[in-house]
Amino acid sequence: MYIWTDATPLQITMSIFLVLFVVWTVLVVNDGNDYQRVWKALTHARSYIELGPIAVLLQTTKGLGIKEFEGQPQSHAGPPLDYETALNDLKTHIPNAKTTVTDEEAGVFLKRRHPFCEILGSVIKEVLDENPLTVVLGVDTLDDHNLVADGRRIIDCGIAEQNAVSMASALALDGYKPIVLTYARS
Repeated sequence: MYIWTDATPLQITMSIFLVLFVVWTVLVVNDGNDYQRVWKALTHARSYIELGPIAVLLQTTKGLGIKEFEGQPQSHAGPPLDYETALNDLKTHIPNAKTTVTDEEAGVFLKRRHPFCEILGSVIKEVLDENPLTVVLGVDTLDDHNLVADGRRIIDCGIAEQNAVSMASALALDGYKPIVLTYARS
């Protein structure tokens, strides 16, 4: 089952690839930078959990908010050439942005999770509460989502994505509903 609008050729190709192996439900969020849309898609995905595997594809814009990086592949390759301009670009997207931050405020900021991680972690906790067959496999990503490994239903596989996916496949064959929690950090 596919749920999307205005899917890109990459999304269609990925979806066809997924379907070749197993029947997947694929949800596509065309504006993956919009946290409300991501929240809606993740919440909506729960209604399809009994159908089998679900893939949520987020179409995002790299470097959104920084003119030098926005939509450019080099946005993952290093710092901006002009920090002041990049900071000013970001300030236009952040209401009441401050120009200086105290050490205490910086410590609080560094402990804050990314809004996407907070949303995904919350949805995963709800799914774990709703379905006793759900198992989460993190690849050094659990803390980012405010999840704690318990060795039973929340498992930290370390930095071993391939192992996590292999474990998820075995769990799925045994009737469990695995969630592999992985993403690229820059």
